[in-house]
Amino acid sequence: MVFRALAGVMGLVFLGFTSVQFNDPDWVRWVSVYAMAALLSFAAALGREWAWISAPFCVLTFAWAATLLPQVRHARLGEIFGSFTMEAPAVEEAREGLGLLIVSLWSAVLWIV
Repeated sequence: MVFRALAGVMGLVFLGFTSVQFNDPDWVRWVSVYAMAALLSFAAALGREWAWISAPFCVLTFAWAATLLPQVRHARLGEIFGSFTMEAPAVEEAREGLGLLIVSLWSAVLWIV
């Protein structure tokens, strides 16, 4: 029961992530990723197990995050978690990589549970 509640909360979090992507130049990609994470979360909250989708989604988002996360070393933490304006390409890629890592880790939880 606790897991289902947590899955519902995560679904709402990913809906929030989805809602702020529409001003991004490549918004279709990001809306798709976060909306899929929200859908998988809400399915888990309803007791539906979609491991057959969570597993490849986890692997895909982790691989994608791995291509972006090296940019974290080119940005200071204050820049990544500070102002929401795009200050530099490295900051944007670091934020995108961290977002994908969150999606990947949560998808792994859904896959395993």
